[in-house]
Amino acid sequence: MQLNGTNARAQSILLVDDQPVVALGCQEVFRADNEFSIVHASSIAEARVAIKNIRPKIIILDVHLSDGSGFDLMREIRRKNSFARVIVFSASECPLVAAHALECGATGYVSKNCSAEDLLEAVRAVARNEVWLSEKMMLSVALLKIGINKNEGALSARHTDILRYLVQDKDLTEIATIISLSYRALVLECIRLGNRFGVRSLMELRRISTELRIV
Repeated sequence: MQLNGTNARAQSILLVDDQPVVALGCQEVFRADNEFSIVHASSIAEARVAIKNIRPKIIILDVHLSDGSGFDLMREIRRKNSFARVIVFSASECPLVAAHALECGATGYVSKNCSAEDLLEAVRAVARNEVWLSEKMMLSVALLKIGINKNEGALSARHTDILRYLVQDKDLTEIATIISLSYRALVLECIRLGNRFGVRSLMELRRISTELRIV
């Protein structure tokens, strides 16, 4: 667990992310900002300790962590720590994921592809008790909720089948046989799905599919 920032009056931010390069980047964003100081936790277990010890006002949270789901941690924060506001910081730009994050209690959703200025703007907005989404994501989520999102949230029949069988814990060889697809082609489709939902492994793809109840 690492601390960045020395201003005693600065508002504390807890970053929960298991990728060191992301942590370093975020710490650099806030290094020259006297308004906030940042603490980094690389796992859910470390995050629980930090939440108890520093009582951060804002938590920047990745939902795909090595020791569990950030969605579960967010629900826990919502139950036990009403003072903390959560910004989901995700590689996924899928409106389904953003909408689910808000339903789980997030007050902001920021893509890891965003600029440093966007991240700072999100943190400042959430510190003012505002909800923050990029304009593009706000529109996508709104359209998704009223069912006219131009298929941004829709999955093809093939992708739905792949996710369904992954959730059933079938391996790729079994799935390829069932849906009459070559193993190589199936791997490419799984990579496309992983990119869409911002996950890095089949295990995470199974977990997000189950969490979002998309199959």
